[in-house]
Amino acid sequence: MNKKLSCNIDMKIEKRNEPKAKIQLICGDAFRIETAPYLSKLHTVCIAVAKRGSFKTTAISNLLRMYKETGTMDRILILSPTFHSNIKILEQLEIKPDDIFDDIDDVSVVDRVKAICDEERDAFLRWKKMKANYDRVMKQIDMGAYPLNGDYDDHLMEFYDPSTNCFRMPEPRYKCYLQNRPPVIGWILDDILGGKICNSRSTLALTQKHRHQSPTYDGGAVGIVAPYIETVAEVKALIGAVKLRPFKGDKLEKILQALNPSQGPESLYETVKSIHGQAVADFMKQKNGNTLLFINIESQKAIDNMDDLVGLPGVDGVFIGPADLSVQLGVPRQWENPLLLDTIASIIERTRSLKKHIGCHWGFVNAKKNQVK
Repeated sequence: MNKKLSCNIDMKIEKRNEPKAKIQLICGDAFRIETAPYLSKLHTVCIAVAKRGSFKTTAISNLLRMYKETGTMDRILILSPTFHSNIKILEQLEIKPDDIFDDIDDVSVVDRVKAICDEERDAFLRWKKMKANYDRVMKQIDMGAYPLNGDYDDHLMEFYDPSTNCFRMPEPRYKCYLQNRPPVIGWILDDILGGKICNSRSTLALTQKHRHQSPTYDGGAVGIVAPYIETVAEVKALIGAVKLRPFKGDKLEKILQALNPSQGPESLYETVKSIHGQAVADFMKQKNGNTLLFINIESQKAIDNMDDLVGLPGVDGVFIGPADLSVQLGVPRQWENPLLLDTIASIIERTRSLKKHIGCHWGFVNAKKNQVK
């Protein structure tokens, strides 16, 4: 039996219109998170492999920032012995100190990450239950079950906010609650080679079963950033490996030979259709269509060939590394040099004219935002 509370103060009821969730049902009771067209479908594992100083951390951080800005990632955890020094990245990603782990020999970190996933899931389920109770109470108020002056029971007083003298639904911890989904958690593992956690079975299991740590969503695609690309042959080889798996041999070569920049950015699988038929094209698009392919433009030869390289269907965009580019231009790390600034501006403009995505080391662009748009 509910305990009655006698209340003589003047209260008002505040009802809120919550936005409707945009969730697409697939594969039984699983959900797909709607992501921007230039981002991989979640959940996903992304591995950055490149030489030291080639902005791997920056590239991954920018990817996570785009997920956060588009509302498809809600919390980020970091395992890295060096990440504390990346103050600007931490600020931009809004990472809390408690979400940074720096001991790469502590294999128990994996269990703590799992615990965080469980806590976030449980918090969402509690909020969801509370919202259902709130909606029920508000409906009863509309039907006259609760007079606006008189006695109120525990179900109603649960939503009373004394600071505003209103009944209201508690604010959700994340905006994703309003989309009827628990938070998506990203985990960065940076500079962990040599640590015990790198070879831990727990780490391996988490990378294999990551999407099962919380209520599951369909997804999974890997984005590739290829450094120091200069020739059409190199780009076509990448398109074959990234966008046209599992084609090999003559069948693959026939498609690659048919590709040219004049076909337009969306024509890759139309080319597959014209050569191998609709069924094969549909299969290829479903299997590889969400995989991103970015190429680095880092030399004068690549700049001279940009239209032929970037214009090929299957290339999603360009990433600029100002440090390597400055060396190739003969002005190493001369950040104020007009040659470097004009070259970067030209790469950005030409990439956009080809209707492809463009990225650049964010610290450089932030510092030169008045010179490079």
